[in-house]
Order: sequence, then structure tokens, then C-alpha cells
Amino acid sequence: MYRIIIISTLVFLSYSLPAQNTLYDNREDQEFRDALELLHKEKYAAARQVFEDYLRQNPQGINKEEALYYRAYSALNLYHIDAEELFEEFILKYDYHPKSALAYYELGDFYFRDKNYEKAISYFEKVPLAKVNEQQKLETRFKLAYGYFGQKKFSEALEKFNQIKISPNKYAAASSYYAGYIEYRNEDYENALVDLQRAEKNEAYASLVPYMVANVYYKQKRFDDLLDYTEQVLDKPNIRNTDEIYLLAGEAYYFKGDYQKAAEHFNNYAQRVKKKPPKDIQYKLAYAQYVSGDEAGALENFKLLASRNEELGQFSSYYLGEIYVKQDNLKYAVTSFEKARKDSFNDEIKEAASFKYAKVQYDLDNYPDAIAGFESFLTQYPQSKFKNEANDLVSEAYLHTNNYTQAIKHLDALPEKSERAQKAYQKVTYFKGTEYFNNGKYRNAVSMFQRSLKYPFDGEIVVLANFWTAEAYSIGKKYPEAINAYSTVFREAP
Repeated sequence: MYRIIIISTLVFLSYSLPAQNTLYDNREDQEFRDALELLHKEKYAAARQVFEDYLRQNPQGINKEEALYYRAYSALNLYHIDAEELFEEFILKYDYHPKSALAYYELGDFYFRDKNYEKAISYFEKVPLAKVNEQQKLETRFKLAYGYFGQKKFSEALEKFNQIKISPNKYAAASSYYAGYIEYRNEDYENALVDLQRAEKNEAYASLVPYMVANVYYKQKRFDDLLDYTEQVLDKPNIRNTDEIYLLAGEAYYFKGDYQKAAEHFNNYAQRVKKKPPKDIQYKLAYAQYVSGDEAGALENFKLLASRNEELGQFSSYYLGEIYVKQDNLKYAVTSFEKARKDSFNDEIKEAASFKYAKVQYDLDNYPDAIAGFESFLTQYPQSKFKNEANDLVSEAYLHTNNYTQAIKHLDALPEKSERAQKAYQKVTYFKGTEYFNNGKYRNAVSMFQRSLKYPFDGEIVVLANFWTAEAYSIGKKYPEAINAYSTVFREAP
């Protein structure tokens, strides 16, 4: 009987043990699947705990290697300080396992997403590319390239981007874009243009590329190509940096001397930036408006710059003066030219402003100020292109102040007299002669009248000079000379 019981028990055990193992395996598998589900739901803390429970309860379980790997992955996403150590330990112990090839990729990808490019690079460089699939291989290369880009290691980044951009793949356009950016930065404009235009064909970069392409054309001084290109892209919607594109087009038109178009594009730029443009652009806008005839616009923009203590301020003051003269606002013109002539940033503008200042004073009948201005100008700029006109005007200014002596002195010092100067000389010597005559200095009077007669432009003065000459001779009892002079009066009189 006892023998029968033992045999029965052994038979029962022989059937029950496999059943117990199956139940145990099912529980183990379920626990592992639960951990994976938590991982899939990004509940990393709970997932790590379950994986650790699984490993503790099943130290030799069939999913041990997977559990170790996913425990490290969970720790990484939890920013646990032991995450990298867990991955390194896994790679060291299970280098034969398929996931060991992914460990460095996962580490690199994690830090890449966290924008810790230095760490990302260190792990992506260790990825065994031969052991990962094509997609992971491509992502490793691109993210490694972008990591170098993020670290401003442009040479390394360009090398990696160049490897990716040449074949059709989802990162080709991005790689072309970043390669183009680096080449532009390196002043390799030819290659930059090729890469950027390749990237522009992709919808994701179609709005980003135009500004850089326009910039390349600008840097190459290909202004016609720049203007043709900007005319096309500025009509498209959603183009980024349109303000800067308008600015580049404005610069191109300015360089080509099409100031009306330049002013239009500079205005478009100014309206889009919604703030005061940089001073050099504001000056170019003002000058383009001035040359193209928009005096009102130019006036407002030059005003904003004229007070600056720098070259742009000096130029702006000068052109303000020019505009005020055209508007017959001579008092404001004097103030503007005064500021421009006192600045010393640009000598050519200083010279022109000095002359214009004196000339406007003359036009305002401020003859003493005009004389002082012209004399100072002629001393400082004896070879100026304005010297002949300045000499003429200062002579006339002396005439208006009745300072005949100084006027004659000035005119006599001229190596050559223009027709205008000769006319002034005829008048000023005649008036000086009448002054001598009235003071009883008849000999001096005759001398002056004779000098006046050298330039017989004004017939009335010719008659009067001869008449008073005859009178002076008559008073001096030089009757033959007086008769000749009177004869000339009768002959010249109308």
C-alpha cells in the first residue's frame, strides 16, 4: 500500500512540476510586459521600479538583458545620476546583445533632445554604425552634425552635413541648409549658394532661405541677380526676414544709382522694422529721397541725423542746407551750412558748406557776414572749384557795403578777372572816383575813372566816368584834356 502511494505521488509530481514552471514563466513574462507598458507610457519612475523588481525576483530570467537595458533607459529619462553607469555596465557585459549597439545611440539621442550637445556628441561618436539600422545610422550622423553645429564647431559640422546632403533622405534639405549657412559664414559664397538653393526646394526651408540667398548675392556684389531674385521672393507669402530683404534690395538700387527705387525699398524696410532704422540706412534713405526729388521726406530724415557729432551729421546738415535753399528758407539754410562748415569729419563737405554759408549770407543781404565768410573760405581753400564765384561775390559784397577801397584791393589781387568781376571793377572804381571827386582829390578821382573805363560794360557808367573826368580836368585847368573827355561824353551819350 505504501509503495502504491509513493508511486502515485511521483506520478503526480511528474505532471504538476511542468505546470508550476509554466505558471512561473507566465508571471515573469507578465511582470516584464507590465514594465514595458509603463515605459511606453513614459512613466519612467514606475517602469524603473518594476524592472528592478523583476531583476531582483528573476536574476536569471529570460528577459534579464532586456530588463537591464530598459532600467538604464528609464534612469536616463529620469535624469538619475547612475543612468550612464548603468548603460556603460550593460555595454561592457553584453556587447554581443543587439541592444548594446543602441545604448550609445539612446544616450546620444537623449542628450541631443536635452540640447546638451557636448554629451550628445561624445555618445554619438561611439555608436557602432555597422550594427544599427539605416534609419538610426542616418539620425546618428545628422544629430552628430547638428551637435557640432550647436557647439559652434563648424568645420566638423560641415564635414558631417556634406556626407548627408548628397543622397535623398529626410535630412538632406536640413543638411543642405546648415551646410549653406556654414559656407556663407566662411565666405565660401559659391558653395553656399548651391546648398541654399537646394534647401530652398524643400517646403520647410522655402521661407528661411531667401534672406540668405539674397545676402550671398549682395556679398558677391551681384546686384542685378539680387534684384531679380528679391523681385520674385518678395511676392511670396510667409517669407522670413522680409525687412532685411527689402534692405538688401535698397542697398543694391542705391549702389546702382536708382535712388527712387532705393528710397522705396528703404522705406519698406523702415516700415517693417517698426523702429528707427540704423543711422547709415536712415542717411541713405534721406539721400535717395533728396536725389529722387522727395524733398519733404529727405528733409525729415536729414533732420533726425543733422545734430549728430559725426560725419553723417555733417553730411545731413549740408543737404538740409541745400533743401532749405531750394525752398527759399535762407535763414534755416544758414544754420545748416554753419553746422556743416564747423564740423571737420569730411573736408570736401566742409569746403562746400563754407562756400554755401557765405553765399546764403550774401543772398540775405548780410554783406559783412558774407564778406567774412568768403574771405575765410578763400584763405582756407585757395584752389577750390568755388574760388572764382567766391571772388566775384565777395567783390560785389564789398560794393554793397560801400567799402570801395577793400573791394578794389581784392579785385586788383586777382590774377585773372571773370566778366562778373570786371563788371564789379567798373562800378567800384567809378564809385571810388566819385568819392575822391567829392573830397576834392581830383587827381585820384581821374585815376579811378580811368581804371573804371578799362571795363566798359555799363554804358551809363562809361558816360558818367568821362563826364566827371572832364569836370576834374576843367577844375584843374587842364582844358585840352577836359575837351577830349567832354567830347567822349557827347559821343558816348545815348
